[in-house]
Amino acid sequence: MIKIVGGGKNVGLASGLNVALQNLWQNQHVDGVMLLDQDSMPDVLLPEKLRHSYIQLSANTKIACIGPRIVDVKKIATDKPSSNLFFLEKAGIATSGTYMGKAAYFKIGSFMDELFVDCIDHEWCFRARSYGYKVFIDMNCSMLHDMGEIGVNFWGVYKPGYSSPVRHYYIVRNTLAMLRFLYVPLSWKIREIFKTIRRICFYVIVSSDRKSSIKNIGRGIIDGLKGHLGAMDALRKK
Repeated sequence: MIKIVGGGKNVGLASGLNVALQNLWQNQHVDGVMLLDQDSMPDVLLPEKLRHSYIQLSANTKIACIGPRIVDVKKIATDKPSSNLFFLEKAGIATSGTYMGKAAYFKIGSFMDELFVDCIDHEWCFRARSYGYKVFIDMNCSMLHDMGEIGVNFWGVYKPGYSSPVRHYYIVRNTLAMLRFLYVPLSWKIREIFKTIRRICFYVIVSSDRKSSIKNIGRGIIDGLKGHLGAMDALRKK
């Protein structure tokens, strides 16, 4: 059965997920859910595999969510799983492919609406870990996913990225805004500061509209450092 919820407005990914989940949780027979993006290609058995792993881990672990290994469709040939671990604990995992339980969702709370899009998954996972929950990847499961809008070799290293000036704003703004959150690991903050500097250079190079990207990145830096979150006016009106 397919049920479409929402009023057709662009409320952002975080709010969209919350609306969908809150509608789903009204069904008392549903105790877990797997989230997916439109550009993910999961195996038909993946939801049941992740559900089984989630239940298995829940017996002895306070688990927030579990996801598969994400394989970018643009570099599928280079995927070489090398870990002998069944489950790998992570600080955070991508939204798409994530399996979460109903009880954990209500204990941890909804996705942060103010982020609109980008960093939503990391923020929720970091918040979950601050409450004593753990986040895992099931190394026996993989899922094809189209990461980013483009993929390029940057100084010999493959990097997925975005050419959209709108995404440049949110990625920069939300990353910097998360530096203010006390429950975000210091190691992540330090790493992301350097990554953001590199991303800004990368985004300007690959942008579909360089002038707009430079403007949005500048605005993203200001809003992020000030902690001004919310949808851009241009998107809010859609």
